[in-house]
Amino acid sequence: PAHVTARRRRGLCVAGTVAGAGCAVRLWAYEAEVVAGIAESRENRLFLPGLPLPPGIEPVGTFPPALAEAAFVLFVTPSPVARPPPLARSSG
Repeated sequence: PAHVTARRRRGLCVAGTVAGAGCAVRLWAYEAEVVAGIAESRENRLFLPGLPLPPGIEPVGTFPPALAEAAFVLFVTPSPVARPPPLARSSG
């Protein structure tokens, strides 16, 4: 299976795309209510209410088991969090 580390809009979209292509996906989420909601209703009511997730996404709440036997791992984070803004990177 693939593993997608994300819980908000972008990560859920990536997980949905990968699952829609026929891959099994383990989706790690920090919030227990997100994991439970996806498991019970196939929906992330906290971050994407009303958008059903495709079959093939297995929500998990603990990180090491989420990575077990993963063929590949996608870490999806909002770009402002992952890197400094362009002006902060300029060499002057």
